[in-house]
Amino acid sequence: MTRQLELTKREYIDKLKKELSTFEVRYTKILNENAMIGEDFRSTALRHCYKIREQLEENTLLKEEVEQLKRTKQANAVALVDQETRIEQLQMFYEELLVRADGVVYNKEKLQI
Repeated sequence: MTRQLELTKREYIDKLKKELSTFEVRYTKILNENAMIGEDFRSTALRHCYKIREQLEENTLLKEEVEQLKRTKQANAVALVDQETRIEQLQMFYEELLVRADGVVYNKEKLQI
């Protein structure tokens, strides 16, 4: 009877060891899967980080380009105003010349009569 009880104990212990081993294998598998998932998330986050940095650099370059275009636009606007002022001055000068020329012609006609 003790021998039978000892065999039963041994079988029960072996069964528990087998279950523990199975549980350990499953637990290790789950841990490995979770580690792989975590690594996937980290690598995805790193790729996104690099992409965001590239976009920030591109945005900085675009902002600088926009500022340069604004400065060019302002310089062109000033140049345009200068040209318009010059045109108005020339227009007034030519109109004054025409008035003087008309006066000379009128005086010449008056003298000939």
